Amino acid sequence: MHMMRGLRSLLLALAIVGLAAPAAAQQALRAAALVNDEVISIMDLEMRVRLVMTASGISGSAEQRNRLAPQVLRSIIDERLQMQEAARLGIEAQDAEIDNAIARIAQQNNMAPRQFLDVLRRNGILPQVFRNQIRAKLLWQKVIAREIRREIQISPEEVDSVVERLMAQEGERRLRVREIFLSVDAGDEEQEVRATAQRLTQQLRNGAEFSSLARQFSQAATAAVGGDLGWLTPGSLPDQVANTLDEMQPGQIAGPIRTFGGYYIVRLEDTRQIAAIEETVNLKQIYLPLPGDAASSDIEEARARAEELAGQVDSCESMSNVAKSAGSANSGSLGEVKLSSLPENIRGAVADLPIDTPSRPIEVNAGIAVLMVCERSQSGIDRDQIRENLARQQLDLRAQRYMRDLRRAAHVDIRL
Repeated sequence: MHMMRGLRSLLLALAIVGLAAPAAAQQALRAAALVNDEVISIMDLEMRVRLVMTASGISGSAEQRNRLAPQVLRSIIDERLQMQEAARLGIEAQDAEIDNAIARIAQQNNMAPRQFLDVLRRNGILPQVFRNQIRAKLLWQKVIAREIRREIQISPEEVDSVVERLMAQEGERRLRVREIFLSVDAGDEEQEVRATAQRLTQQLRNGAEFSSLARQFSQAATAAVGGDLGWLTPGSLPDQVANTLDEMQPGQIAGPIRTFGGYYIVRLEDTRQIAAIEETVNLKQIYLPLPGDAASSDIEEARARAEELAGQVDSCESMSNVAKSAGSANSGSLGEVKLSSLPENIRGAVADLPIDTPSRPIEVNAGIAVLMVCERSQSGIDRDQIRENLARQQLDLRAQRYMRDLRRAAHVDIRL
């Protein structure tokens, strides 16, 4: 897909939308672009430019409108490709779903849906234009869910790897970041996409709202949440972005940053240190009591008995049954215990013990014990959030490839 030049003449074409003469109305319906023979009219483009300016707080000057037009048109073209793909797959978005999405957006702006749509009208924006944008987003989310999301599986080992890395990074800086990502799918798009990224960066520095521009223009999966990446470590970002963020302070904006796939614009929201990590284990034990004056032979006999019992267990469930048969009141569940609070000999026995595996018999206070770890958890580390982040990264990458393939296969004719 190649975006033809000539958009500098757009303002004159857009200006006629507000005129009442039939010739002007006909001109407003003229094609700004064809996407696989589907028309994007000049009026479609004008309405969307107004929507972006209203949502982002950008001034309505002719210069700003001209700057916004190319990137807005690019976004509309992508939406049409996404809607066409949804139609090919037989995927639909119901009016009730669109109504619910508009109600949520209105609520975020402390308005009722009717009030929100009235604001659009007062700014010269047809509500149907906004509904069409919401429809496109919902359809693309459904396409991604059907074609990509269900194929993404994050293994426990992948989560464990991230947990280990975080534990090794204890005390390092974590970042709260927002992003706008613009892909470069072919060499002839480089100059155009960079120019778009530069314009967006300048608009952000002039006071435009980051989350609004992210929703309108970002091609990352985070566009739906205003570009919010949440809390992360620099190592989870492309090196070029991580190096830039390392020099930034909260509130600062940087970009465009060229990476392998395209250009990033980022805003550093906040920073914090990775908190000290406290590991908690859920323990069960087989406990064989010994008198305080037990002879060495008694201790060895109890140790042999403990080894025999340990050989009968292979899970926490069987551990409970064998512990009960041991006949000691102290056998059974110890519940959740902080690893750091355990005596050194017990901590050493269970620190690296695999789950559902009996420990070697160890001497404890007035007895011999076999321990088993049933669960592990780390305070300060949210495994579910890690799994979600890994899935989002894979989803984002695959969605970008999907969109790249749609663009490459499309016939797009810019008529301006």
